[in-house]
Amino acid sequence: MTARLRDFPEQHLQRSRRFFELMSPILRTRAFEVITCVVGLPIARELQDAFAAQLDDIVHLLPAGTRIYRVGRARLHWEAHIVKRPDEPVPSTPAAEIEAAFTAAVRGTRHFELDYQGFFVSSEGTVCFQGFGDSDELRARLREQVVGSSAHQLVTTHISGARILDPVGPSSFARLIELRDRSAARRYGTLPVDEVKLVAE
Repeated sequence: MTARLRDFPEQHLQRSRRFFELMSPILRTRAFEVITCVVGLPIARELQDAFAAQLDDIVHLLPAGTRIYRVGRARLHWEAHIVKRPDEPVPSTPAAEIEAAFTAAVRGTRHFELDYQGFFVSSEGTVCFQGFGDSDELRARLREQVVGSSAHQLVTTHISGARILDPVGPSSFARLIELRDRSAARRYGTLPVDEVKLVAE
């Protein structure tokens, strides 16, 4: 999200909406298949509380009726490596081989920490809490050893906290940018990277 935009582009929001049951009385995600390597599920209570407080501040800026999906506290995580995205085919590599490669990759990786401070919002409306730390070793090992993974890997260490699914108008969008800029000085807490989970769902 940049100051050049005056609102979330409708075509970008549509890419986010395809992951949700929009006609349901309660906003919920669609059923889709992913295979991913994550840290969290859940994260520490300190980080949960800090992210929730920041999300409350964001929601207060949005026009009444704006649809926003907040990731459940127990579902918050950092995605270290993606094997299969929702819109990608199931890997041809057998599941047992993926699991063995994943186990070998994480076994020899040193433990480290990610420090979370500030947030950004993508043009598709995803609210992301920014993580800082050296994840290169872990990601390189996963990339090299888990053959057949997605070609589209994340480069940041953010944790996704919510998705805004509607345009908010130029005034609210400008206030959101201001809040984002101020959040650069707001420290949320630390995520110890001492356990990585292979999740298929």
